[in-house]
Amino acid sequence: MDRVIARYDGSPHSATALAWAAEQARLRHAEIHALTVVDRHTRRDRSEDLRAQMLPAIERASHGLAVKHHIEHGDAAAHLVQACATTDLLVVGSRAHGPVTRRLLGSVSRACVHTAACPVVAVRTEPEETHGVILVGVDGSTAARHAPTCAAPLCSRYT
Repeated sequence: MDRVIARYDGSPHSATALAWAAEQARLRHAEIHALTVVDRHTRRDRSEDLRAQMLPAIERASHGLAVKHHIEHGDAAAHLVQACATTDLLVVGSRAHGPVTRRLLGSVSRACVHTAACPVVAVRTEPEETHGVILVGVDGSTAARHAPTCAAPLCSRYT
């Protein structure tokens, strides 16, 4: 895995996803990129102000790991999918508002899961208690054949 790309929009769920992505980048000796996508009507000079405002939170979430921060304008899912190569890992936050909706993905995470050329992880805002078991789902497709390789570095945390 060459890069870990995390969606970051300044929200608590995206900070949780970025922290998880930073840990994965550390485990995999990969670069970490935070991608912020703003409305296409946002002025370019406002984007630089936004970057300056977000930088301290990005540094806190990444626990000292150097993060390359990119700001794009337009559709979040489209930019996230376009940013990824097959050798990357894409990490997005998953909003969990209630007992029913916490089982559902948002529109951006759903679009990324279905269209990205690389593995995609949707990280929940509230971490579940772990029990040392990693479950990897595969369906026989070409893309799913890479899932065990992608999950293998996680095993070192529980052994």
